[in-house]
Amino acid sequence: MPNDHPSYPPLLPRSALLHPLRPLPHEVRLALTQRLRQRRSCEVTRGFLAALNQNLLFAAPADEQQQIMAWLRDQSESGLIQLAQTFTAAMRQWLAAGGRTAVRIQLETYRESQSTTTGLALARDNNLCVLTRQCLPQVAHIVPFSLAGPLQQTMPIIEAFLRVFVGPTVVRNLEQYLLQGHSSRNPINRVENLLCLSPNAHQCFGLGHFVLEPVGDPLAGIQIPTDVLSSYEVRFSWISENRPGASARGRSGSQQDLWDLTQVLDPGVPMSEDSDPELPFMGLFRLIPQPSGRPPLPRRLRTKFLETGFIFTLTTDDPVHHPLPHPDLLVLHAAVMRACRAAGLSAPEDDEDWDFPEDVDLQSTIQEQLPPEDPSYTLRRFLEADEGMF
Repeated sequence: MPNDHPSYPPLLPRSALLHPLRPLPHEVRLALTQRLRQRRSCEVTRGFLAALNQNLLFAAPADEQQQIMAWLRDQSESGLIQLAQTFTAAMRQWLAAGGRTAVRIQLETYRESQSTTTGLALARDNNLCVLTRQCLPQVAHIVPFSLAGPLQQTMPIIEAFLRVFVGPTVVRNLEQYLLQGHSSRNPINRVENLLCLSPNAHQCFGLGHFVLEPVGDPLAGIQIPTDVLSSYEVRFSWISENRPGASARGRSGSQQDLWDLTQVLDPGVPMSEDSDPELPFMGLFRLIPQPSGRPPLPRRLRTKFLETGFIFTLTTDDPVHHPLPHPDLLVLHAAVMRACRAAGLSAPEDDEDWDFPEDVDLQSTIQEQLPPEDPSYTLRRFLEADEGMF
């Protein structure tokens, strides 16, 4: 697959599209668990547990995996706590509203919009939500608009999180493809990072209540820069929050008290979809096309409530000028959202216990709370993306 394809350079290793998220190796998680249990009290976060147990690092080059896991094992107890807080702060920033573009196309402005990437996305998706088929959609960013700009400068904690979550090579690919520059023409707004979604679907997508994941590897047929992608299948899945594992259930105390945050080996287990109060099962439905030249369908047959496993097809009539969303961006979004939901971080009112008050600058706080500097492995060098480290 060519790296110079104008729309679809590979951003992720291809195995990331074909296998579910995996935890770090058992021996690494065991070492971290033993390290954390040496403290009298543990202040790591559920976000840290979730990210170490559901990530794409397994698909990174072997040398990157080994370097990152060696770096994690060499962290002090205080270093692990600071890293855990960094993970949670990064996941919250990813979830923060930053690219929600409500677009209600009117007939008189439709032509004017065609020169913008928003207009290109609307034209590609026929001014319909790709999921529900409802009209008057909003244009949603897959990778949030708030990440625009070089990560090391604008979002260092997200860069730190992604380097462990997916590996440094993917971070470099993502920055080159999507995150360079600060102008209105920033690549974050390229049409391959946009989806048309109804307002309800847009909100649920941004909060990680559901994910859209490509079926197989849609880029398998892209061999030369002139190859095009006219359609590919996408699987819809509701994503439920995790609850404490079996070893913690049955104890007294609040739900938060049930989590053993020193137990990196046990990140909890997913709730059943019908027991997760945040999942709006009846809030999303797909309109069924009416048969041409036949009597209209009864009202009860005109809609289909969306369930996990539903597969639909993204299509474009002009794959050159109106390219489809990059499949790798959907995979990355789904991976981050699965970790966020496992940690219970998708609800804005969620108040997990961590050390970053909402009214302070996160980057400054991280720099102030760094552990004593170690010339070989330090959180400061990690956050500053020390090139010698990777």
